[in-house]
Formats: sequence, C-alpha cells, structure tokens
Amino acid sequence: MMRIKRNNITTVRVFTGRDLVERLYSEGWEIEQREYGLLSGMKKLSKGAINVVSDLGDNLIVKPISRSKLGKKIIDKTQDSIENSLGKRIKLDREIKELDKSIKNSSNEDSVESIKNSLKNKAAKNKAYILEDKSNTPEKSIENGTIDMRDPEIKKAIRKKLKFNNRKDMEHFNNGDDLILFKESSGNSALAHEIGHVVNRNSRGKSAKIDKKAGEIIEEFHKPADSPGGRDNSKGLWKSVGRFFKGKNVISNEKNASKNAIKLLKESGADENKLKLAKESLDKSLESYKEEHKMYYKSPFINKLQSFRKDKEK
Repeated sequence: MMRIKRNNITTVRVFTGRDLVERLYSEGWEIEQREYGLLSGMKKLSKGAINVVSDLGDNLIVKPISRSKLGKKIIDKTQDSIENSLGKRIKLDREIKELDKSIKNSSNEDSVESIKNSLKNKAAKNKAYILEDKSNTPEKSIENGTIDMRDPEIKKAIRKKLKFNNRKDMEHFNNGDDLILFKESSGNSALAHEIGHVVNRNSRGKSAKIDKKAGEIIEEFHKPADSPGGRDNSKGLWKSVGRFFKGKNVISNEKNASKNAIKLLKESGADENKLKLAKESLDKSLESYKEEHKMYYKSPFINKLQSFRKDKEK
C-alpha cells in the first residue's frame, strides 16, 4: 500500500488521496487504528496494564543503559543507522526513477498504452476505480496508492468529491470497492503494483489478513521517514519491539503486491525485458520500505534513551 502525500492538484478529477482523506476527517469521519500485541495473551490486557508493563521495561532496562557510556554509543550508532536508512532511500528513489525511464524508453507508445489498457481492465474486474493524474508535474501530483471504499458512507463521501467524465465513468466508480490513485509518469509497473494491493485485499487467504493489518498502521509506519531526522516523537522499548513486528506486515504486503504486479504485467503482454526492468524497480521499492521499517521501529527506542539521558543531565 503506497503512501499518499499531501499535494494540491488540479486535474480532470479534482482531489488527491490525501486531500480526500483530509476532507473526510474535516467532515467528522474517523479511521480506526488497532494495536496488535506480541502474544495472544497480551490482547486480554487493558491498555493501562500494557502501559505499566512498558514503563517497567523502560525503567528497568532502558534507563540504566541510557545513563552509561554504552548508552551514548548505542544512541550514536542508532542515529547513524537511521541517517544511513534515509540516505539509502534517497538513492533508491533515484534508481527507481531511472529504471522507470528505461522501461518507457525501451517501449513504443502503442505497447505502453496496450499494457496500460489491459491493466485497467484487470482493475475493473477486481472492482477497482482508477483516479489517474496525467499532469506530470512533480510538485503538483498525487502519489500512487489505494483507498478502501467498502464502507458505503465512505464511498458516498468520496463520490461527492469527484468529477466524472460521463455516466459510464460514474457507474464504474459506483461498482468499485477500491479507489486506485495512479500517477501516469510512474509507469505501468507502479499501476500493476497498486492493482496487486487490490488483489491482496480481495483474496481470502493470508494475503488479505496481512493487507488488513498493514493498512491499519501504514500512516504510522511512514511517519518517522516523513519527519526531520527520520524519527517521530514516539518513545519506549515496548513500542519499539511492537513496531518491529507490526512493520513486518507492511513489508510482506508490499512484497505480495509486487509479486502480483509481475503476474499482471506478464498477462497484459509485457515482454521479458520489460518484466526484468519492472521486477528490478519493484525490488528497489521494497528495499526502500525495508529502510523505512528500520526508522519505524528504532525511533521509539532512541527517543526514550535520549529522554532518560537528558533527564540525567538536568
């Protein structure tokens, strides 16, 4: 499930995913997020009891370490690791864009359009409506993603924010369960990946369960990477450990979507060279998510270490 950044976009259809979600929030809608415990028995504990256990772990383990020379080394090493992950993500993003260019340059326009049309048909069969941004202006563009519209009230609210090309276009939306946000400049591999997420969601096996769990934490997952220094404001050893396991669902979900994407591209007529380049691009995207995962679970730990250390210095 790809991230949706905040952008102001003027296209045929008016709102980006983030704009859409923010509008829903402003009108009183809420998106529920659930926390999953590490052990099934922990689910029976109250939130207060979990906080007590978490605080106990911080005071017995993190606090003594933070105030030692070892603590200073751990803080420095963890911060170096986070900064390294930030640097790797920038490098990977640049490489992904170059690969996407290579895919376009190795294809004639008719071939690209044919594959895209086939992918759109597959999206329709999976009851997904595609909101396509053709502006090709980085500063005013959406970022690829999906929005679950299975809640009738959410779907109704989204429908009010969109402008449709014609009645058939509106009927396509009305029959959809998912909204796919697609930036045309990102190419067919990105579109196939987003459809791959819809395939995950529509499956009845393990992939659907992973998709659900990933969707419940995806905004939280991206927060450290979007924050200065690659860290959010969360604190605690328990939170760090919990994030490590919860974040694994996001990585698995992205991996499953990319696996689906290659299958979809192959079925849509992509040749071996295009498939090779697409897989390389999607693999690099997965590596980027793995670097985000490191920031996601390391942030609470280093923040707690530093807070204890600052208290000592007062």
